[in-house]
Amino acid sequence: MEEAIQIIEKPDWVSWEDIHNVIWLSHKTNRERGINMIHAAFSGKEIEDYLAPTGKMYLAIQGSRVIGVIASKEKKAKFWFGTGVFVYCCFAAVLPEFRGKGVYGALMKQQERIASLKGIDKVLLNTHPNNTRVIAAALKNGYKKVSYTEGNDCPWVYLVKWVNGAPYPDYVFNAMYGSMKTLRMTRKRMLKLLKK
Repeated sequence: MEEAIQIIEKPDWVSWEDIHNVIWLSHKTNRERGINMIHAAFSGKEIEDYLAPTGKMYLAIQGSRVIGVIASKEKKAKFWFGTGVFVYCCFAAVLPEFRGKGVYGALMKQQERIASLKGIDKVLLNTHPNNTRVIAAALKNGYKKVSYTEGNDCPWVYLVKWVNGAPYPDYVFNAMYGSMKTLRMTRKRMLKLLKK
């Protein structure tokens, strides 16, 4: 009989390198598909430093094995959909053999509980637009696509979940996201043409 999966805050017996290894292994498929996520290449020390001093790392464990991770930081920002403090999720990863078993959803639910306990109504994450597995899981769990950017390293899709319910109907999110994506992709193409 399989042991139950638990979501816990990072204990001392799990090293930052252990966490790096889970992230690195879980992103292998992405690397093979040309989706290079910045955080996946961070060493254990870089992950620890990125989260210091207020970020927290949470683990999905089965027995004593770490099978998934997610970190969160409180951030302040101003977006078209609202301003203020939100919980930013990063370093989300689930080992390939545990995908499709609700581990990612359980890790995200933990972030939502943290936000709710702190009186924060928004949980935000970002990912590469070709990372369809993460986007599908986030949408299934009530997240909305809210922004699209073309960064220096790669494009990003931003997704947000309101703990107490979204402030707008879906068509508003769909229209805003579609407009932003079109605008940013057009800008990128124009800049490429100007460089020729």
